[in-house]
Amino acid sequence: MTSAEERLGSEYDLDTGFIGRLRGELIFDEDRAERYLSELASLEVGDSISLELAQIIWHLPVMLSWQLDWAEPGSYRYKQIESVLNRTVYILTDVIGVP
Repeated sequence: MTSAEERLGSEYDLDTGFIGRLRGELIFDEDRAERYLSELASLEVGDSISLELAQIIWHLPVMLSWQLDWAEPGSYRYKQIESVLNRTVYILTDVIGVP
């Protein structure tokens, strides 16, 4: 089994990752989005996480919010990205908590 860093980091891959394809080609792939959210929800962290994992997960909502700037407000695409962004924040709050 691969590490959480590897699994979530692969979502940044420009050819196969949900985040990479969305960022690089503005392609929203629903199947990849569900895979990404499932992987994120499966994270199990203790009292601390690696720097690499912290870098990966803090950037996810930031990158998704940037993509909203490229989508037409109210459009289907906008609503898709907004939904994944909201789910990402909800999952991260559940997984790592808040200060």
